[in-house]
Amino acid sequence: MDNIKPKNAWMMGQASLEQVILSAVLLGVIAAVFVLSANYSESATETMQAQDAVDQLTAAADFVYTLGPNSREYVTVHLPNDLAGWNITGKAIIITIQTDAGYTDVSSYSKADLIGSLPAFSGTQKILVEHLPSGLVRIGTASLYCAPPVISRGLHAGNSSSDTITISNVANHNITGIGSFISGGGSMISVGDVSPHDLAPGENATMTINYDIPGSAQGGIFGAVITSESPEGDSCFSQITLTVNSESNCNEQCDFMGYHNGTCRASASQCILNNEDYHPEKDYLCGGTPSYPDCCCSPSDDTLGPIANITEYGNTNSSVWMKGMCDDSEKGNSYIGNAQIQLDFGRWSQAYPLNGTLFNSASWIYVFGNLPNLRLLGGMHVIGLRCIDSGGNEGVDYVNISIDYTNSTNNTYVNNTCNIDTLPLPIVLSIWQAPAPAYKLQPLIIYATVNDTGNRNIRNCIIDADNANNWQSMAPVDGNYNQPNETVMYNYSSGFNVGPHIVRVRCTNTDGITGPIAYYYFSVTEPDTLGPIVISMNHTDYPTTLSQITVGGTATDFYTGGSNVSGCNIKLDSGNWEAASPLNGTWNTSATMDFYYNLGSIPVGFHRVYYQCTDSMGNVGGIYNDSFGVVDVDLMLVLDRSGSMDYNVTNVTSGSIVSASSTGWSWAKNLTVAQKNGNTANLSVEIRASASGCTASYEARIGSTVIASGNRTSTSYGTTTTSVNIANQSTPYTISLWLKRDASGCTAYAQDMSLQQSPTKMSAAKTSSKIFLDISGSSTYAGLVSFSTSSTLDKQIAVMSPTNLQALKNSVDAITPSGSTCLECGLERAADELTSARGRPSANKIIILLTDGVGNVGDSIAGAVYCRDRNVTVYTIGFGNDVDEVELTNIALLTYGDYYFAPNAETLTEIFRNIGK
Repeated sequence: MDNIKPKNAWMMGQASLEQVILSAVLLGVIAAVFVLSANYSESATETMQAQDAVDQLTAAADFVYTLGPNSREYVTVHLPNDLAGWNITGKAIIITIQTDAGYTDVSSYSKADLIGSLPAFSGTQKILVEHLPSGLVRIGTASLYCAPPVISRGLHAGNSSSDTITISNVANHNITGIGSFISGGGSMISVGDVSPHDLAPGENATMTINYDIPGSAQGGIFGAVITSESPEGDSCFSQITLTVNSESNCNEQCDFMGYHNGTCRASASQCILNNEDYHPEKDYLCGGTPSYPDCCCSPSDDTLGPIANITEYGNTNSSVWMKGMCDDSEKGNSYIGNAQIQLDFGRWSQAYPLNGTLFNSASWIYVFGNLPNLRLLGGMHVIGLRCIDSGGNEGVDYVNISIDYTNSTNNTYVNNTCNIDTLPLPIVLSIWQAPAPAYKLQPLIIYATVNDTGNRNIRNCIIDADNANNWQSMAPVDGNYNQPNETVMYNYSSGFNVGPHIVRVRCTNTDGITGPIAYYYFSVTEPDTLGPIVISMNHTDYPTTLSQITVGGTATDFYTGGSNVSGCNIKLDSGNWEAASPLNGTWNTSATMDFYYNLGSIPVGFHRVYYQCTDSMGNVGGIYNDSFGVVDVDLMLVLDRSGSMDYNVTNVTSGSIVSASSTGWSWAKNLTVAQKNGNTANLSVEIRASASGCTASYEARIGSTVIASGNRTSTSYGTTTTSVNIANQSTPYTISLWLKRDASGCTAYAQDMSLQQSPTKMSAAKTSSKIFLDISGSSTYAGLVSFSTSSTLDKQIAVMSPTNLQALKNSVDAITPSGSTCLECGLERAADELTSARGRPSANKIIILLTDGVGNVGDSIAGAVYCRDRNVTVYTIGFGNDVDEVELTNIALLTYGDYYFAPNAETLTEIFRNIGK
């Protein structure tokens, strides 16, 4: 019986199987979703890595570009795993990455013109950014530069042309075997041979780009890349954009240029006759060759009439004449299609271009109008000029003319002079709007001020918008037209649509004289309801626990309303929002502003900084964030203890031999002191007499004040040293030496004169080093190496607990100067300690090396390479005037550090403070 299954057992088994299948399907779906999510997350991370890399590189390019030629900086960036390629051209750095959705370009733009190359492999890379003497900024180690990097061409089907590319060797070595090839462009674009193929540093080569467009070619936009390279891998690129125009794609051409309804006509004048606008700046698209018709594009975006300006006018016995200018260059840039003259607001009559041609290649012309066979009564008359562009938009100008005659019998004119300055004429002085700026359909009030030149009262002012000839009366702000000076207004309560607009205002006085039209142009935009965006973010490079970390970025409202940026706030991690500072010192001065905030020293770990900005309309933008890591520091102080470190910090010496044979004081020589360290110094003078029985005397003076004196009767040199007070002296100052002898037939001689100022170099180095250790932080690991002819490990690296800090200071105080200078010895000993088991693998490894002289034992460059191979960064400090700055600079550059020069103890302390921050 136990082997007999219940009746519904098979149904239960089937249900279990279905559950298993369903569970498997669900697990598959979940796995797929997980994989997709993981892939998406990975792609998003790589996109962010690529964006961060190009942003850092362009920020570094802007920085060295600002500093000037020969400036350089190393940037550490992380190139993503799916790096598919890169391109550095013009002002852009573009990185291409491969994602699940395909290829994605990530770009950033610099203020400088860029050349260069990026490593072809992913991972963390340290890349040199250098401002070349040519003015270009090089990213990486590029050796060739193609100019121009971008070429745009527009040609008709059936035409041919060419361009030239210049290839420059921007490296410091010869480049041979240069050749070029093209990708893209089909058979319409080809490249000629590079000449010459070999370039010395600074030399150029040329290459011809040929365009040959078949007559049957279809219109469109074609791209190509020209690559010039050497067998050693030096390369540069030029991008070609070719626009091909054919008779069959006129409508496409117009659409491409922002116009519509393209129609081919026999000529530009045929376009005008068919009420189609034809723009002179479109000649390269719309015709330009006898074998092709012109392309008319209508209607255009030009809705503003030309500016009409009457420049001369007058009358003869039987006519009225006028000269003027029609100008559409700033009001749409269309052709001038017609010009007309009018008298006393009557019928418009034809005016003529002074050059004889309308619809010429310019958007402005001079015109002449004449109304013959007129016999005018004396008094005031009005001449008008109307200009009409090729889109039918009008612009008008009016002037008053005075006709004065006294012999009405034969209508002989006594005075035909037109002097507008003597007429009682209402002149519109200014026009403005409220509010400004104006937004779409927002009520807008137009104000104007008017003054009558003849002190007549203003009777009326009228206004017209957008050349509609819909003149409306303006109201005086004070309620009545009753004075020669009025401020008037008109309320456009329904506002205006988005775009450019024009209003015209003219006024009439109580004599019935109407003044000239005044024009006012303004634009209406969409209301600004969006806050600024943050388009770039940055932070102090290589942040460590020693860094005073500064963060910042660039905020702009240019794309979100155009209002000024009025402030930005930052927040570190989960802290409070703090107000950032504008880089130019004042908020609300531009729609795009740079800002910064000093975070100070922050702990080890991964940190995120948030940014949010506000515009002058009160709109708050989104929250943006930037992330970076702060690492610990293992550092070694490497102090010079050679014998010269026992010298004073400032020691000015003149060793020339001088003499005096007079019994009165004679000037002998000067000692110029350029630096000052403290209020007292020791002045030493070495003198002798020429013979026994002779006394040689000296005085040392600053100006007329004697600061030291002495004498000597011996014929051998002897030195006298005097402590002098220099508290009231400002550098540079001069100490003069005066000599005399007190017996006939003898001479006083002097040789060395020197000024020594305390403290010694060793004492100053010890004081500054201990100040540095105090501010470096308790989480820092530090040790001490000193060197002269050889080096010693004075203190092993250890965390700067209070006990270890004091022990390290004691070791600094125990250093005694002697011997020569072996920079290599100090560097290698310190690097060994940093990479020992006592060092922390995750910490940045730093050496701060101080020396007062030249490495005269060992090879300092070999020591620098030794450090670099162990990822140790060296900051070098040259102390005093005897250092070799080239040597110390090379050490710093080889290890990605910096070089500092300290002429005196005060500067040395500040350098240590700066590094400690």
